[in-house]
Amino acid sequence: MNKTVTIDANNALDNLQSIQRQIGGQIKQTKSQYVLTINNKTAKGVIKANAFDRGLRLLEYDITFREAVELSIDGDQIAPIYFYYFAQGFGYHQINEQNQFKIEQYRSVITSPQEDVTCFLSFPANQKIHLTELQIHKQQFLNKQGLALNQLEDNLYEVFVDKDCRNNFLYYGAFDLSLLDKVTMLNEDIAVGGSLVNHLYKEGIVYQILADHLRIYRSSSKNQDLETSLLKKELKKIKELSISIANDVSRDYCLDALSEETGLPQAKLQEGFKLLYDMTVTEYIRHLRLEEAKSLMNDSDLNISEIVYSIGFSSRSYFSKIFKEKYSISPNEYKNKVFQPSKLNAVKSTSLEVVA
Repeated sequence: MNKTVTIDANNALDNLQSIQRQIGGQIKQTKSQYVLTINNKTAKGVIKANAFDRGLRLLEYDITFREAVELSIDGDQIAPIYFYYFAQGFGYHQINEQNQFKIEQYRSVITSPQEDVTCFLSFPANQKIHLTELQIHKQQFLNKQGLALNQLEDNLYEVFVDKDCRNNFLYYGAFDLSLLDKVTMLNEDIAVGGSLVNHLYKEGIVYQILADHLRIYRSSSKNQDLETSLLKKELKKIKELSISIANDVSRDYCLDALSEETGLPQAKLQEGFKLLYDMTVTEYIRHLRLEEAKSLMNDSDLNISEIVYSIGFSSRSYFSKIFKEKYSISPNEYKNKVFQPSKLNAVKSTSLEVVA
């Protein structure tokens, strides 16, 4: 039997407090977000909440429920638009007494309930969950300057401008791994700048996630879902391989070994990388190495030769050639510019003359 948690909240912090009252845990404010940490008989993990301008909220569930849990989300007069994406695990969604449907891993789901309608979000017991949930409160969001909502597809446009929440809307999207990279970036902290910089960085990623949800919907509405012979489990293997490569760019990679490692033919590896990154396997590895080289030039004291060998290249001349092709600047020029001291021109004045 599910443990039901009722959520009747109008802001990000209230969402967490509703869960805390019924499940337990501690809420702390860290940087620009609220974090609910739970470790008891019901659940172990964290739920994070961020609020941004114009009615945009972010909830991140990184948690394992030790018993089946159902969130009963009470509707109100400002029912938001919800965007769901499971980077890990799965869940179930239901609007009122309608049929429950499964939200599978790596699928974009958009839903917008009618006014005063209750939605249910359910999680199975003993399963690791990583769910990203965006909420858009329409009336606040519509006040944002420069939004070209009329460029949205008709059905989705009606959802955004339905400020009175007269209609239910549900979109169960295509399998898509591009969102996974953005979701992973949400947990990255910027080393400098403090909470303001981190908040702005996270807000930028949240808008990228929103844009990806809208892109997926547009592709689906135009019957442009990704066409591939690859199975879902094969795409997952290729995605896992790409993450493994990104974590160790200096390794000496070859297609034969990667094919053997994944159990996939080379042709399928190439198809998967073109689908996910619009690059061949070799191009993807080269791209990561060049990005790592740029990062090392920014943040380390290594010279160019040391950087070349640390990222898996054996030829400095080849590295210099492809670096300049990609960034239109040689490695030496780039490194010199990085270490060129910045200049701040300050003008001191004891008086200010105002000319009418």
